[in-house]
Amino acid sequence: MKVGDLVVQRGWEDDGFGIIIKTYNTWSTGPEHKCATVQWPGGTVNMHITQLEVITSESRRHCIN
Repeated sequence: MKVGDLVVQRGWEDDGFGIIIKTYNTWSTGPEHKCATVQWPGGTVNMHITQLEVITSESRRHCIN
């Protein structure tokens, strides 16, 4: 997951979409310790990335001819 990715919270998909505005690690470097700050419609929340599912990645580029 990267900054700019559009995400939903697993198990709470009906609550809407958020955008990752920051990624960071907690005290360890394992995947269970990777976190993200997500901007949701109701505010900003720090979450573990295991709680999130990417809907659209910032890295995808679309060309219209």
